[in-house]
Amino acid sequence: FAGDKLVILTWVATLRKASSLRKYLFLRERDRAVVARGETNWVFVEAGNGHPKPIPREVSSVFALVAAEGEPAGWE
Repeated sequence: FAGDKLVILTWVATLRKASSLRKYLFLRERDRAVVARGETNWVFVEAGNGHPKPIPREVSSVFALVAAEGEPAGWE
């Protein structure tokens, strides 16, 4: 609803050669209710031709993977 404040959590679920699954959890701040869940598949691409390319180690190494059992269920 208009005026509701949200808390948005995001984490990396998988990290493959050229792609990464990132998940999201949207919570209403006042009552901590989950209002939405989502996920996006990020693909590292070569800017010149748009083809997937391996994620450089200096990029992938800064992300900690969160296994399914460690995913947030709500606002703790």
